[in-house]
Formats: sequence, C-alpha cells, structure tokens
Amino acid sequence: MKLDLNHMGYFTEFGENNERMAIPVEPEDIELIDKLVGVMQHGRREGLLALECNDQLGIHDPLFLLGLQLIVDGTDPDWVEEIMMNVIITSCPESSIDFRRSLIILKGIQCVQYGVNPTFGEVILRSFLGKCIYDSPYISGRLS
Repeated sequence: MKLDLNHMGYFTEFGENNERMAIPVEPEDIELIDKLVGVMQHGRREGLLALECNDQLGIHDPLFLLGLQLIVDGTDPDWVEEIMMNVIITSCPESSIDFRRSLIILKGIQCVQYGVNPTFGEVILRSFLGKCIYDSPYISGRLS
C-alpha cells in the first residue's frame, strides 16, 4: 500500500489494484480529537502557560507533549510546525492510521497555538476523518 498526500494534507490509501480505500476511523481517533478540543478550551480559558501542567490534562503521547512544550516555551509557530513534521517524518509511523493521528496532533497543536475557537477547531480536526465531519455539533444542525 502507498499513501497519496495531496496539497491540503489529506490522504487516502491505495489497494492492490490502485483503487482508493477509506482509512478506517477508530474510536481512538475521536478520543484524540476530543482531547485536543479540551486542550483548545483550556488554553483559551486559562492561557497557554496553563498547558504546562500536562498531568492534569491526561496527555501521554510524546508528539502531543512535544507540541505543548514548544507552545508553552513560546516557540514561533513556523518552527513548531517544522519540528513536529520532522519528528513525524523521521519516526516513520507504522501505518496510515498512525500517520493520520500524527497529522491530527500537529493540526490540533497549531489550533491551540493560534487560539482557534474550539468548536471550529473540532471541525478542522474531524476533516481528517472524512465523512465523520458531519457528526460535529458545529455543522450537524446546519445541513438541513
């Protein structure tokens, strides 16, 4: 299987006959997005320095922790993206699901750093899951 990464950062898997296959959405994907949205809310309410208390936030993923530490240290957003992308690329995620989760974390960290509205941030993060974006409270009542 190979990955096709287009200019928007979204990707699909290709099967044996080059047919596009959806990457399955796991419950952990939704939990990760919920955790990132919670961090967005906490950062907007308490300030970015409050994110230094990782134990209270229940975060254990090394990439997630790296991103938070870079934000708390006041690292320029371009450098945060560069460093995190380097880590993602050099760590060679074992599957497309792990790669997608790494990209979700990167985009979530960027949302936290830029102070994105958590509701809109959720839509951004759910866009990595394809059709699951329609489950977001942000747009669920706006499609009729």
